[in-house]
Amino acid sequence: MYRRVLVPLDGSTVAMQILPYTAHIAQAAGAKLELMQVISPYPRELMRELTRENLEGQPRTTPLYEQWASVQESIRRRAMKALNEASASMRGSGLDVTVTVDEGDPAQEILDVAGLEPDTIIAISTHGRSGVGRWLVGSVTDKVVRHAAEPVLVVRSRDGEVTSAAPRFERVILPMDGSPTSEAAMPDAIAVANALGIGMTLLRSVTPIDYGDAFADYAVSAYEEVTAEIDNEVRDYLSAKAELVRGAGVMDVTQHAAGSPAATAILDAEGPEGNNLIVMSTHGRAGVGRWVLGSVTDRVVRHSAGPVLVVRPKNAA
Repeated sequence: MYRRVLVPLDGSTVAMQILPYTAHIAQAAGAKLELMQVISPYPRELMRELTRENLEGQPRTTPLYEQWASVQESIRRRAMKALNEASASMRGSGLDVTVTVDEGDPAQEILDVAGLEPDTIIAISTHGRSGVGRWLVGSVTDKVVRHAAEPVLVVRSRDGEVTSAAPRFERVILPMDGSPTSEAAMPDAIAVANALGIGMTLLRSVTPIDYGDAFADYAVSAYEEVTAEIDNEVRDYLSAKAELVRGAGVMDVTQHAAGSPAATAILDAEGPEGNNLIVMSTHGRAGVGRWVLGSVTDRVVRHSAGPVLVVRPKNAA
């Protein structure tokens, strides 16, 4: 199970909405919490402009490095103050919480810090459905989810005030398509379900077969035969995986074969309240292009009402 929950914040109320989820998971897992914020270094563009002015003897129109350092120190102090305030209530509930302020590219700093300790999970929020376009084309969350070797818990922010109320997880939903990639998320799903003391639903999408007019004379019988064979195969597959999950300590295990496309089936299983935790894997760094352009994981993360734990298979990290 996880021993460290790394929580990147940026001072916004959007980022703060991840805190109840992280506190809940850290409490259940007995993990420590690390809140971090990354501030920008002296901009390279300004540094180049400052150098040009020095060489050409022109009047300075950009801030001196010393001036920038003073402003940056003020930003650092405000960031540290905000992190300490955010951690106060969590420390009061007995959690081990540390805060750090780093300097550099936010996404890269998050990835670097996450890689310093084993058994780390990154927890980060998105800017909601209205920000999907920006999120996909290069925000911090996008880069972290695409490139982190560690599991990433993604929570889509909602309008309204930040709440400190603990989330209510009813079940873990584990989508599986029969591939080793999808099965790679099973250990994390089991660990989370056991830590939270909740059940698990194994979900597989079985989309209808469309023969068109290819078998006009016997299309119905052929369809029924193939469909029955697929249904039996899916039931056997889910039953076998359910036994493995029960053997790992999760007694409340259900199986569901949905007759709809994968992303739709997963979002339907989650429901509008967002009280379940979806745990699913990506196809690794080699599949980043497909993932960003509209794979199942991408669609689920963009539209899920509840949190999604994205797991990268170890051999793809």
